[in-house]
Formats: sequence, structure tokens, C-alpha cells
Amino acid sequence: MPNSEPILKVTGRLGNTNQDDHIIMDRQTIESLGLVEYSVLDLFEQQNHIFRGVLMRDLLDLWQVDSQATTLNLKALNDYNIQVPIIWLKQYPVLFALQQDGENMQSDYRGPAMLVFPYQHFPSVSEFAEESYWIWQIAEINVQ
Repeated sequence: MPNSEPILKVTGRLGNTNQDDHIIMDRQTIESLGLVEYSVLDLFEQQNHIFRGVLMRDLLDLWQVDSQATTLNLKALNDYNIQVPIIWLKQYPVLFALQQDGENMQSDYRGPAMLVFPYQHFPSVSEFAEESYWIWQIAEINVQ
């Protein structure tokens, strides 16, 4: 169970839960997996930002995602939804970013978390550079 205010709810095909049939996580618990940062050209603002967070593959391991699961459905605070293939999250260092340019992301802009694709480092994966896969204000993740 989180020690501070929860920022993420995870449901679906999980092998590990901490509240009934789902997982609730706070910032401290997420960050305890180890922070990674890199600079990425923001597709919306058209400027470089330094994003810091944890690797999605580390979260998938922590959650003990079912080996037959294929997709994550991510839902933002404003109910925007995207589906991301789990294989991408295992093969590439996709970031569950909690900070931008050294500051915690706030819910009135991009917080509490944002999915950041390292598209500049993997140009062969053209889907990474599609704006439709960028989601921020992540509140819930459903493993399918």
C-alpha cells in the first residue's frame, strides 16, 4: 500500500496486487524502482525536455504482468485513452516519466505521469514518433 497520495491505479492481468484485485501506487513507490532520464524532442512543444522516471519494463516486472497479456490501455485524467503494445515496453526503454526538466509534473499540465517514447534513439520504430502514442496525466493502466 502507498505511504502517500496514490497517483496510479493498475488493473487487469496482474500477478501481484496490493489492494483487492488491483495495484495502487504513489510517487515514492514508483520512483523506488530507479530513476532514468533522457532528453527527448517534445512532439507538441517542438523543444527538447529532460524527462525522468522509471522504465515501463520495470513496472511490468513489478506488477508481474501475465505472460499472455499483449496490450496496456492507459487512461488519462481527462479520460483520453490509448493502447500500447506490451512488446514495445519490453523491447525499448519507454519511460513512465514523473518529472520534466527537474520538476515533478503536476496534474494541471502533464502530471502526475507521462509516457515518453525514446523515438530519437530508435528511428527504425516509426510508431514512436506518432503523437497518438503520447499520453500524459496518466491515472489508470489496464493490462489486457
